Amino acid sequence: MFLCLYTTAQAVHLGESGQGDALILPYWTTQGGNDTLLTLRNSHDAPVAIKVRVLGADGVELHAFNLYLDARVTWAAGFAHFDDAPRLFSRDPSSSCTLPILAQEAPFGTPQFELSAGHGYLEIIEMGVAEPGVVTDDRGDWQSCFDLEQRLQSGAWLDPPNAGMLPPAGRIGATAQIIDVADGGMTTFDAVALAGFSDVAQHSGPDILVPNLASAHDAGTPGGATTSQVCLPEGCRTDEWAHPVEAVAAVLTVASLEADFNIRSAIGAQAELVIVRPLQRYEDALDGDFRVDAEPTLTFFDRSGRMAADECTGCPAPPTRPPPPPLRFVLPRDSVVDVVSFNDPADDANSGPWITPILGASIETRFSLEVSEVTAGFGLVAFENHPGDKLVSGNGDAFIGEAALGIAIQQFSNGAVMVDGDAVLSNYRGAQQPARRRVVLPEE
Repeated sequence: MFLCLYTTAQAVHLGESGQGDALILPYWTTQGGNDTLLTLRNSHDAPVAIKVRVLGADGVELHAFNLYLDARVTWAAGFAHFDDAPRLFSRDPSSSCTLPILAQEAPFGTPQFELSAGHGYLEIIEMGVAEPGVVTDDRGDWQSCFDLEQRLQSGAWLDPPNAGMLPPAGRIGATAQIIDVADGGMTTFDAVALAGFSDVAQHSGPDILVPNLASAHDAGTPGGATTSQVCLPEGCRTDEWAHPVEAVAAVLTVASLEADFNIRSAIGAQAELVIVRPLQRYEDALDGDFRVDAEPTLTFFDRSGRMAADECTGCPAPPTRPPPPPLRFVLPRDSVVDVVSFNDPADDANSGPWITPILGASIETRFSLEVSEVTAGFGLVAFENHPGDKLVSGNGDAFIGEAALGIAIQQFSNGAVMVDGDAVLSNYRGAQQPARRRVVLPEE
């Protein structure tokens, strides 16, 4: 390990400006009247091949496909509930190809893939750049979708699949909009980008399990030393890891996430927090070589920094009464994606799961910030490691917490907008990326 202002060697790190060669889209949903629009961009001057993995909230892969984009091309897809099932909608314009092949002549609204879950997240991996003249046509674009399919099934990509592929350029990015047409609400957020993810092409067929987020690669990977770069307030550091997934984990590990909220009923305020632990699904898939146990604990603070208590702080009490315990709870470990609503459960919600008002997620957590007289402030998710279960680098330094991402969604409703003398309900939504706190403790 060493501290530096930058590194010239390949090292996986957070991408600038939302671009990289691996992306994590923290959330998609078809629940609660919401649809999700995905926009994926290739900003490189050459065609690229991309692997898209659609995952459910439990981390189970629902569908995977290859996407071949020409230079400077944007591709769009939608997730929506249609014919009693969540579905992925898209089509292939002339400047892209999806394998398995989509209906190229069908309208955009034609359903393409049925999904077995209504919400989750995405892994998007750039597999490589097309070598000019090998897998491209006379214009420098990808060959036809039919030709690419034949290469995979019986042609040059059958063995080896990287024939005619150059290393990733790291110029892909993605944006999502969660849209509730009935309520007139839309939330926009970008995918989290990892740059320096791979220095080699990792092209494969749509049904092959790699590449994925555990497939980082640099010059040291064959020898068991994949490098990460993490920037802290005191400077940037590089570390070497025996397993590539550990290098990715180092980049994404946080000690806590912090997000603002406002739930004042007078302005129709609602707030929800999405927490994603994208590497959790690899903990049991690598023969026990990768596991980071952390207990995600959520606490709440008002705008003055006072911690919310689990009972009314304004109620009379004897002077000798001890202060009430803080309102906190531990998020379950059986899900990769957790949704938390800061609002009280609906009056008609029973003691079981209830549906959150913005994202329509079914959740078990039940608490009342209004009882604590806290209607605006911030929520803090602290990832508390169990003894011996930290991510530890080769020289013994411990990365505290867990690999986690988040999105905070805030909505306000306003019934005072006058149109032709009538008050019209208007909703305003916004998304915030939670503040990330990183802690690395030196070897004791």
